Amino acid sequence: MSLSDFGASAAATGWRAKVTNAVAGRLGGSPVPLDEQHVRAALGFGFLALSVRHVAETIRHYRARSEP
Repeated sequence: MSLSDFGASAAATGWRAKVTNAVAGRLGGSPVPLDEQHVRAALGFGFLALSVRHVAETIRHYRARSEP
């Protein structure tokens, strides 16, 4: 599995898939020199980064509350 396939699979479920398909689908007639798979991978990694950030902030808040 290549890196772009891994990134694209991160956004392949639920509402993230709908957003990814909408954005990547609009590039068909666009003069932007990006491949649809690369756009899907970039969005997948973006969603992955947001998820990691959310988990890290949740842990940080939990640790701050549990300290006396």
